[in-house]
Amino acid sequence: ETPSIQSLNDLSRTLPTDSAFLETQVRVLESDNLAWRTIEQLGLGKLPEFSSSNQSAQRPSVDSAITAQIPLVQEFKKHLRVVLARNSRMVELNFESTDPHLAALVANAHVNNYIEYNFHKKYDATRQASSWMEQQLDELKAKVEKSQQAMVDYERRNAIVNINEKQNVVEQRLADLSKDLTVAQSDRMQKESLHRLITSDATSMAQNTQNDLLQRLEEKYANLKVQYVEASGQYGPNFPKVIRLKNQTNEVQSIIERERKRIEARIRSDYLAAAGREKLLSAEVAREKMAVGNLNQLLIRHNILKREFETNQQLYENLLQRLKDATVSAGLKANNIHVVDQALTPTVPVRPKKLFNIAIGLMTGVMLGAMFAFVKASLDNSIKTPEDIERLIIAPALATIPVAGSIRSHTFWLTNRGNKRPVTPGVVELTLLKQPASARAEAYRTLRTAILLSTAPRPPQTLLVTSSQPNEGKTCTSLNLALALAQNGARVLIIDADLRKPGIASALGVAKEKGLSSFLTGAHSLDEALQQVERLPNLWVLPSGPRPPNPAELLSSVSMQKLLRELKADNTNLHLYSPKVPVQALAEEPPSGTGRLRWRGSWKFARRTLSEEPQSGNGQVQRFDYLVLDSPPLHLVTDTTVLATLVDGVVLVVESGFTTGSTLVRAYRILENAGARILGVVLNKIHPDHDGYYGSHYGEYYQSYFNEESAEHITSVLPTAIDDGVKWLLRKSLALPPAVRNWLRLPRQ
Repeated sequence: ETPSIQSLNDLSRTLPTDSAFLETQVRVLESDNLAWRTIEQLGLGKLPEFSSSNQSAQRPSVDSAITAQIPLVQEFKKHLRVVLARNSRMVELNFESTDPHLAALVANAHVNNYIEYNFHKKYDATRQASSWMEQQLDELKAKVEKSQQAMVDYERRNAIVNINEKQNVVEQRLADLSKDLTVAQSDRMQKESLHRLITSDATSMAQNTQNDLLQRLEEKYANLKVQYVEASGQYGPNFPKVIRLKNQTNEVQSIIERERKRIEARIRSDYLAAAGREKLLSAEVAREKMAVGNLNQLLIRHNILKREFETNQQLYENLLQRLKDATVSAGLKANNIHVVDQALTPTVPVRPKKLFNIAIGLMTGVMLGAMFAFVKASLDNSIKTPEDIERLIIAPALATIPVAGSIRSHTFWLTNRGNKRPVTPGVVELTLLKQPASARAEAYRTLRTAILLSTAPRPPQTLLVTSSQPNEGKTCTSLNLALALAQNGARVLIIDADLRKPGIASALGVAKEKGLSSFLTGAHSLDEALQQVERLPNLWVLPSGPRPPNPAELLSSVSMQKLLRELKADNTNLHLYSPKVPVQALAEEPPSGTGRLRWRGSWKFARRTLSEEPQSGNGQVQRFDYLVLDSPPLHLVTDTTVLATLVDGVVLVVESGFTTGSTLVRAYRILENAGARILGVVLNKIHPDHDGYYGSHYGEYYQSYFNEESAEHITSVLPTAIDDGVKWLLRKSLALPPAVRNWLRLPRQ
């Protein structure tokens, strides 16, 4: 294929318009070389905006000139911004400066330098192309002369005058010889076939050769042979006629043999002549083919030399014409860069954009806050509401205990509000004694009511309070639950069964040298170990005592089981309200037994206070109405699992926002596998403001309702309100379906 050489004007008209080319031009506008040209042209290194960077560069180095350029160029490029307009070939150039006149001046100067740079680049490229083409022309001229001389020498050496006509004559002769050879081969094959046929079967020669003489002789021979056979049979071999017929037969047979030999000789001669002619024609065809081949070789080589000469000549002529065009174009100032709008002196500063920055800051803050909240909510799988408990395990949420201190308390992102500080971890707060009218105290009373109703009509007497992990508030819950039961007029004993890390004695301010461990080991009697709380005559405490080396063995001993049986009072003296047994009838007609009935306010149960304690069958005194055991966390030791099988019911305490769902499920399964009777779960340390259980409006109302100023009013109306609530709960419980009532262990209608 002939090379195609474009002119420089064609190259200018076909400049690439792809994104790579445009991005390249943007990079040229941002290049260090172009930036330094503008800096030198305008003397920007002397201006205050660039003086600091220029002074910092004045250090001794190998090449101080190059070193001085680097900070100036970097500072210049910080103020320069080049933007490529979308879907176009236009570029917007901006330069920022504290001086508006300088900004416009630098922008225009930089664009002019780019145009000048682009022109010089094209001019230099044209000059380089012209020089290259001049060198190529000299080489092409030598090639043209050399190829032409080679073609002429080849024609002279091979006597090629008109090679095309010679080629036609040779090819026609070869075609004629090939045709004659084909005819000769056919004739030879026919004669060869006839010769082989008569040679193999002489009797069929007359038929194959169609010789009339031979056919008549064979017929005559056949007739004589027949006559001879008949005469010989009739007259005998010696009869003259028979002898004459025999001589005639032999004579005809001799003539036939001579004729056959003559015909065979003639056919063989024809066959050999045809074979010789075929051989001669074959040799002649071979010679003509060789002549044609030699002629073709000459023609191929001649065509190669001719093509090379013509190609070099055409390339030389085209390049010569392009060189003439380049010589003319080199003096023209052609440029494809045009300025659409000159940079004008700005009248309004471009930054800082205060409103925009404020809006961006606000949007960023909101987005980060939302993202943080979303991530926290996604990663947080802790228990926060009673619904979370009932969704994970088959146990009710008995109560929700607000966090100690106030309704609005600390979380890890909220600051403390008000004057009250949150309770320090490890400190047990006796809310029912210190803040009897607070929301937290009312939550413990709600827990008491829920526990007493959980096994209606007879409440559980022995209660085990535990948690899944440490510091979830089990000790505080067990103490306040015991206080709530004691404040209701029942005799309550709280047992510190956490022999490894006790906390009951310290919270109530009693001695802990004698207690459960010393009683179980036989070091002290039960009367010596029991202690009564001074401020509550109905509340007794059995401390943990000295820490034993084998807590699990002590708690699972027969002595522990016997202790729990002996400490329980006869539960036939405890009754819950039932719609079928009016309160008036219960007061007027007490059940059979010894003692008199006395009401304690309007609470949810009535208990007979006996003038003296009833005696059991074995003569031992059953001392307490309720036993509350504070046990270790489930996930740490096996002590709680042992105790859970000895009590009437287990209360599991979990901390809102801390205990995870998997932890709650594991604790529930431990108790369930041990065969414990799980009364329900207490959701402790709940934040009504943001834990999702209370609405914000209700939380405010709840807080204002249980403040210190209204404590006196609440104390006066609280018994009636609780009594009404208990009656409502009983009515609702009797209306439940039988399956639900059986699961909740409610009395039948």
